[in-house]
Amino acid sequence: MPMSPIQMDTEDDVHDIIFKQQKMIERLKEELDAKEEEIQRLRCKLDKYQSVFTPNLNLNNYYGRRKHRAQGISAEPLSLRTIQELIQTKFPEYPKSEK
Repeated sequence: MPMSPIQMDTEDDVHDIIFKQQKMIERLKEELDAKEEEIQRLRCKLDKYQSVFTPNLNLNNYYGRRKHRAQGISAEPLSLRTIQELIQTKFPEYPKSEK
């Protein structure tokens, strides 16, 4: 049974709408991936800075003798893909020897 020109246009319109929605979904997924990588990069930086700076800076003790030396991390930030691989990796377990 042949379709009328009105039905053809409507079907083409539906296909166009679906195609546009799929393209938008792909673009939004790419943006989400980029934002997740940016969040991971910023978390790595935050962890690095928090390991160096103490959260409660006492100004009275600031000019005095340093009691604790801050330590920094000199490691490359991990990408989101590397973290996901580590999460999925099963490491061997070794039992502790009893003494």
